[in-house]
This record gives sequence, structure tokens and C-alpha cells, in this order.
Amino acid sequence: MSNTDLNVEHNAAIESHRNGGEHGIDFTNFPIKTLIGHSHPPGIVNALSASDLAITRSLRQRSSWLLENGVLRRFWLSDYP
Repeated sequence: MSNTDLNVEHNAAIESHRNGGEHGIDFTNFPIKTLIGHSHPPGIVNALSASDLAITRSLRQRSSWLLENGVLRRFWLSDYP
């Protein structure tokens, strides 16, 4: 992985911290290759959104991780046809 790749991923993580929340994160300006996982704000439970599923699909991933209220779980796109 090049320094450029690391910087893009690091910047995406910072952007998600700044602009996440109930309206989600706009990754339009970041050439993300893989989304290993993401988190939701405290109080949001079992809230995989259409956007969560769409970005996972668009990256051609079969699954990803979600951290909600201190619980890390893996979700599979095959469970959300």
C-alpha cells in the first residue's frame, strides 16, 4: 500500500468523524477501495441503512463490519437482497 493510499484512507476516517451522524458520510471525494467497517452514533441500533448496503455493494464486497453501542458485528449483503 502506498503512502497515497494510506493518506486517502486516513482522510476518509477523519471526514467520517467530522461529518458522520444521522445523515451519514459522503465519500464522494474519496476514492475508497474497501470499507472494512464503520460505526453509528450511540443510541442507533440495528440501523443498517440503504446507503450502508449500497456502498458495500458498490465496492463489490460481500460483507463489512458495523460498530453500534459498543458491539461489533459483521453483516453480509446476502442477508439483505
